[in-house]
Amino acid sequence: MSLNNLSINAKLLIGFLAVAAVTMIVGGVGLYGKNEIQENLNYVVDVRMPYMSALGTLNTERMSIRAQTLDMWIEENAEHEVALESYRRIQQERNQSWEIVEAAWEQLQERPRSTERARRLMDELREAYQVWRGHYEVLDQLVDDFVNSNNDLRRASLYRKYRTATDRMIPDSNRMGALFEQLTEAENEHFDDMSEESLELASQLETVMLVVTIIGVLLAIALGLLLNKNISGPLKRVSALLSTVAKGDYSVNVDPKNARRGDEIGALAKAAETLISNMRQVIADLSNNAQTVASSATELATVSTQSAHSVQEMSSRTTTVAAAAEEASANTASVAAAMDEATNSLSSVASATEQMSATIGEIAASSEKARSISTDAGAQANDVSLLMHQLGQAAQEIGQVTETITDISSQTNLLALNATIEAARAGSAGKGFAVVANEIKELAKQTATATEDIKGKISGVQNSAGGVITDIEKITGVIGEVGHLVSNIATAIEEQAAVTQDVAGNIAQASEGVRVANDQVAEISSVSGSIAQDLASVTNATNEIRSGGDQVKESSQELSRLAEQLQSLVKQFVV
Repeated sequence: MSLNNLSINAKLLIGFLAVAAVTMIVGGVGLYGKNEIQENLNYVVDVRMPYMSALGTLNTERMSIRAQTLDMWIEENAEHEVALESYRRIQQERNQSWEIVEAAWEQLQERPRSTERARRLMDELREAYQVWRGHYEVLDQLVDDFVNSNNDLRRASLYRKYRTATDRMIPDSNRMGALFEQLTEAENEHFDDMSEESLELASQLETVMLVVTIIGVLLAIALGLLLNKNISGPLKRVSALLSTVAKGDYSVNVDPKNARRGDEIGALAKAAETLISNMRQVIADLSNNAQTVASSATELATVSTQSAHSVQEMSSRTTTVAAAAEEASANTASVAAAMDEATNSLSSVASATEQMSATIGEIAASSEKARSISTDAGAQANDVSLLMHQLGQAAQEIGQVTETITDISSQTNLLALNATIEAARAGSAGKGFAVVANEIKELAKQTATATEDIKGKISGVQNSAGGVITDIEKITGVIGEVGHLVSNIATAIEEQAAVTQDVAGNIAQASEGVRVANDQVAEISSVSGSIAQDLASVTNATNEIRSGGDQVKESSQELSRLAEQLQSLVKQFVV
């Protein structure tokens, strides 16, 4: 298994376990050496020191008892009372010495012998000790006899026996002394051997510990360098990559070696690679959407300009229609005056026949002119209605554009939200992009707000255009009715001309016809006034439409500015 595929936790665990193993080996060697040295120390404390102490005590008391034995000779020629006092003192000292000897001998027997020589010498010492104690049983009995003696003759006899017993005791005492020295020498040799073994063991343990420590240090250094190369180096490269990405440069790529790793660094490299890929796509989408918004804003400005021109043309035509309506009203007023004059002249039909004929000619001409004006007004009203329909269609197209902009704003907001999520996943390295994503989201909100404002204003334009179309259709109907009435007037005038020769016989009928014509002229005058009022309303509506178009143009300019800001933000990133 490759080291790159192990997790950082496993790598560190391997390193620590290796160092721990070396430490355990060093500790085990040290513990083993400590136990060996402790065992030797325990032997020295528990065996050798009591053993040597017992040997020394026995040898010391042997010499003390021997000195006490020789002290008896000092009192050989002394007075009996003085000698008795010395005998009792020596007897008391002898008893104390024997207590010490027995205790030391018992202690010596309890301690084990560590070598074959020591065991052999100890067997000889036991035999010599028994012989030596046998001599002192005789000598101690003689001391008791000295204490109990009552004259010099008895003392002299006892001294002869004492000399004989002393001469027998001295060689065996010397033999015991020699055995003590040999046992001491054997124990010292054993102790020297133990010391040499301990020193050799300590030297060996020191060498082993030094070698293992050096191996452990070299292993720790090697593992440290290996882990540093395997962890620190790739981490630095990934960190440098993320720092570059945090500055807005997404043209960099993840090292393929890091991406192929199976540890946490590989996972981090793969996540960084995914982040860079996603952000490249987000930036590309933002750039495309910004261009779409800019194009839509330009198209919206063009449509609003065309609408303004159409409204201007419609306003001009409604002004012409209003002038024609005023002229028609003036003509109908002239017709009404002529009809009044005809009514007043009916009393002298004979004298007014020629004048009536002239008046009828004028009425016919005026009627023809009124019919022509009505026809023109109807045509102009139809043109205005057609333009208003075109304006309504343009407003609908603008509404579709605003819906497209709204969709783009929603998509931009969604992309900004995705960018914010990706930046949050990147942690501290994506904070810079999170700020940019928030700015993009804020611009998307402003774009959506401006688009909704534009939609509201376009809806107002559509409603106003619908009202204007309805009014124009009414005006067209009224103009058609006026034309029909003018045609009726022309027909009536022609009939009046036909019966002019029969004026006298049909005076009542002519008077009635004049009255009817007068009423029709009054109606024409009223209709002309209504047309003028309706055209004034049309003018007001076109002014409102023009104002709405200006607002649409301003909104499109604001949308263009937002698109430029969005493109400027996108240009900050390198992909």
